Amino acid sequence: MVDRHAYRAVYGESYPPHRQSGAKAKIDLYFQYLDDLIALAESKRVDFRMLDRALYEFDKKTNRTLS
Repeated sequence: MVDRHAYRAVYGESYPPHRQSGAKAKIDLYFQYLDDLIALAESKRVDFRMLDRALYEFDKKTNRTLS
């Protein structure tokens, strides 16, 4: 499952899928998110897990609630 806080920190927008979205669309988005997060971690030379957690904390502090 995509962490909605980390997603918003990476893309600058809310996690788009809603309950009505098909499973394939959610899966495709999830793997794209992972690919982008891995690429970001590699480009910054940061551990993937640490980056994921840092993005979560950043968004939570900056934006507080999910919309």
